Amino acid sequence: MVAKDALAGLAGKLVCWDLDRTLGIFRPLGRDRQGPRPPGPEVGLRPHVLEVIEALDEAGAIQVVTTASTPAHAEDALARAGVRQRFRRIYTGDELIPTYGLPTKDYVGVASDFGLFGPAVGARMIVIGDTLTLDLPVNGPVFVWERGGANVSARLTLWILTTLAAAGAGDLLAGYEALNRAQGTPTALLGGELEAPASTFILKLWRQSGVPVVSLLSELEPLPLEPLRRREGST
Repeated sequence: MVAKDALAGLAGKLVCWDLDRTLGIFRPLGRDRQGPRPPGPEVGLRPHVLEVIEALDEAGAIQVVTTASTPAHAEDALARAGVRQRFRRIYTGDELIPTYGLPTKDYVGVASDFGLFGPAVGARMIVIGDTLTLDLPVNGPVFVWERGGANVSARLTLWILTTLAAAGAGDLLAGYEALNRAQGTPTALLGGELEAPASTFILKLWRQSGVPVVSLLSELEPLPLEPLRRREGST
């Protein structure tokens, strides 16, 4: 993955993960919580996402889930994946999606819950999601847009996070600006590379409605989802 000293730059950073098609693909609950689930393939975690979540945890990053789904779906999916305890908070649609206005997530409350205001939001907070319209922050934090969804290795995402932190001397927004000036060449800034074969990808940077966006798209064939480590007694 990346060097441990690079991970140190993510200590204290607030990492906001979207749930569906970002952390993995999760089959929804049935109408009756105690009844059978809808038909379909078993759920799965995104490739390497578990090791990345654990690495961020060990580095001292603060991880939360910011999803438009229901609390029941989010709690159930994360519990079945065995990663619920890794996330400090779960923010769901009733908290993030305004009753009126555009159907986009509002991260202001998330930032304030962790004492981030003004410039500190851009410096210490980052949002990861697969949908440009729904997941895009209104202002402040850098947005990592993973157009490939759950089938792109999470090691790429971790590399981007460590690159931004290193390039900005701990300031994620400053790291984005430095990466933009370097024309999207993270290796020149971080001095390291991802392990093969996950090092082939497309990386683009621009601003969408003023929000700094890092667009990530793997050039590889979609990677298989990793089976969930089903908790004891789950159905």
